[in-house]
Amino acid sequence: FITGGFIELGKSTSRTPSVKSWKAVPWLAGGMAAILLRDPADTATRDAVQTMLNKLAADPDSGIQGILSASEAMQLGGFPHAAFVVTLKTGYVTGGALTGPLVSETEQRGTHGYNPLTTPEMRSAFFLMGSNVAARKDLEIIDMRQIAPTLALQMGLTMPSAQETPLAVAK
Repeated sequence: FITGGFIELGKSTSRTPSVKSWKAVPWLAGGMAAILLRDPADTATRDAVQTMLNKLAADPDSGIQGILSASEAMQLGGFPHAAFVVTLKTGYVTGGALTGPLVSETEQRGTHGYNPLTTPEMRSAFFLMGSNVAARKDLEIIDMRQIAPTLALQMGLTMPSAQETPLAVAK
């Protein structure tokens, strides 16, 4: 994003560079990154970012599994303000360095945020125990946005702003 001219670095009092200004920036989320545009109506920047992302994705060593459009990301339930979402292959995670190589080794061995449609091996487990929870119930694949309203319901609370319904876990 820096090389593409979408982020301008400024001087920093520490050794870590700081962002002076930006037109497009990745918002890191483990196995994916939402790409945000400072001005969502800036079609020139959107097109230039898409060209850059497509070029990066064409390199098999980039770690990029795919590039989702804004509507594809919304269908998966995430990143309502993203212009694009870059999904990574298993074994790759996003990093926060502003400078350096595109891909480097990391000590990190676990994360979240992979595309559930293309990397099912990265799905998480969800376990719940309690006096009002059915034992050994298989919930199949769940939407993570159902977890908070489920926990609230188990505590006798409601979440009127929840976008998803609680899971059917009661005895």
